[in-house]
Amino acid sequence: MINMSHCRFQNTELAIEECLDAMAAKDIENERERNAARRLFTKVLDFCRNEGIISDYDNVHLRKVVDYSYIKEQEEIE
Repeated sequence: MINMSHCRFQNTELAIEECLDAMAAKDIENERERNAARRLFTKVLDFCRNEGIISDYDNVHLRKVVDYSYIKEQEEIE
């Protein structure tokens, strides 16, 4: 278990906020993180769709948003 049950949502909220900030800044630094971002947001959106919160989402657009936040040159420099 990564987070203790009494604080898992608080910790995750802060972590997701950092992830969103990195995406907004176009600062996904490597391919592993890009792939993890895709999986994370797909899981959240799938949950929202399955629970009736949203009717659907555009997976192609999600991929574009995440890919646009990934700067391949950053990984090559390291």
